[in-house]
Amino acid sequence: MRRAAATRRSRGTTLVETALVLSILLLFLMGIFEYGRYLLITQMLANAARDGVRYAASNVDKSNAFLTADEGGRTNIKAYVTAECRGIDKLVENFSVDVFPCDNTAMYADPPVIQKKASYTSWNQASFTERLGCEIKCKYRPVLPVVWLPVGGFKVSLFGAGDTVDINIVAASGSEG
Repeated sequence: MRRAAATRRSRGTTLVETALVLSILLLFLMGIFEYGRYLLITQMLANAARDGVRYAASNVDKSNAFLTADEGGRTNIKAYVTAECRGIDKLVENFSVDVFPCDNTAMYADPPVIQKKASYTSWNQASFTERLGCEIKCKYRPVLPVVWLPVGGFKVSLFGAGDTVDINIVAASGSEG
C-alpha cells in the first residue's frame, strides 16, 4: 500500500517538474524563433535597400517623378524596392522607401554616416561625385505575445517595453574603398 501511494506522489512530482521545465524550454525556443524572424526581416530589407539604391543610381537620368511613377518602360524606384523585399514589406507596418543624395562630408567621416544632403529637392539631384542613399523605414511587430511578470507588473519582451520595434535601414551607392 505504501509503495502505491509513493508511486502516485512520484508521478505527480514528475508531472509538475516536466511542466515547469517544458514551459521554460518553450519560452526559450520561441524567443529564438522570434529573434531569427527579426534578423530575417532586417536582412531582407537591407538587401532591398542596397538593390534599390543601385537601381536608382543606374536611373539617375530619369525625372523626379521616377521615384513613384514608371517612366520609359522602367519600373519606378519604390515599386522596385518593394518587389526586392520579396513579401517582407507585408510582414511589417508603416513600410516606406525614400531615395536621396548623400551628404559627402558625413560619408567620409570616421565612422561614415549615411545621411541626407541638407538642401535637396529631389532624389536625382546628386552630382557626379555624390552618392545616393536609400532608406527603408518600418515597424516590426513580434508574433509572440508580451509576457507580464506578476511582481510589480513588469512587461517582458524580446525587444523592450513597446509593442513594435522601429527598423531604419539605410544603404548608399558607390564603393566603400
